[in-house]
Amino acid sequence: MQNDGVVLNPTLGAVAAKAFSRGFTPGLAIAVVHDGKLIYAEGFGYADVAEKERVTPRTPFAIGSLTKQMTALIALQLVQEHRLGLDDGIARWLPMLPNARAMTVRELLNQTSGLHNYPNLAEHRWPTRGSIPIARILAILAKDRADFAPGARWEYSNSNYTALAAIEMAVTALPYGTLLQQRIFAPLHMDRSGFGFAGQALPGVAAPFLLAKKRLRAVPAAQRLSLDLYSGAGGVVASAGDLARWDSALLGGHLLDPAMNRLWWSPGRLADGSATNYGMGWAIADLDGRRELWHNGF
Repeated sequence: MQNDGVVLNPTLGAVAAKAFSRGFTPGLAIAVVHDGKLIYAEGFGYADVAEKERVTPRTPFAIGSLTKQMTALIALQLVQEHRLGLDDGIARWLPMLPNARAMTVRELLNQTSGLHNYPNLAEHRWPTRGSIPIARILAILAKDRADFAPGARWEYSNSNYTALAAIEMAVTALPYGTLLQQRIFAPLHMDRSGFGFAGQALPGVAAPFLLAKKRLRAVPAAQRLSLDLYSGAGGVVASAGDLARWDSALLGGHLLDPAMNRLWWSPGRLADGSATNYGMGWAIADLDGRRELWHNGF
């Protein structure tokens, strides 16, 4: 445990203990950042119940859609480097997608493009072993209809961030996992983070479990969902300690210039000028008169 003198709510550990008392949670890790510093980090329960391996702040977990923040950062860094434009049409890189001629990079980031959420498509079979080429996902989307015209409304879709990853790879001529490593994990010393199958191979990564008939059941390796499946929409594994480093860099404004950082955290706008409750990889809400930036990961 780490606690550098800041008084924390004493119920923090009690919340974790209550989760385990119900028997539905094998393990979790908590990290708290205050003024850019990690002030508390603790693991509870098991990363692998069968092996009795305990969770620590260095245990990597699949973070799901928190990956979208990282994909958005890479896109905005490329904009800063004048290698990509927010209002560039995506047909330059992805002409096969529906409405590609009318769709922009900004609309992908803001989830206002109209691309259908590809995990919901019946044509997509959930592979469990081996990586899934982004080209395969794009080919499925190319045969599908868009849900609406670009900018007409907001709709959460993993397809937007898969398309962004494809554009980032085209612009840089680098694999998505390499972009994450070079631009985020290495500079921030996130040594307990990774992407896809490389991330799943990290020592001590939390094993997946299913809750069936009120009992936790380990998922056999052969049945585990490929984390490459979501590409830029998901697929990262990271420890609580590493996510604290990520948050510290975010709060410190160390990742983008100030103007770009404000844009990153600002609500997107539809074609009619109305604002949404989503920025670029961030859900945006008001909490007790203050702006709240968050995202879940599943």
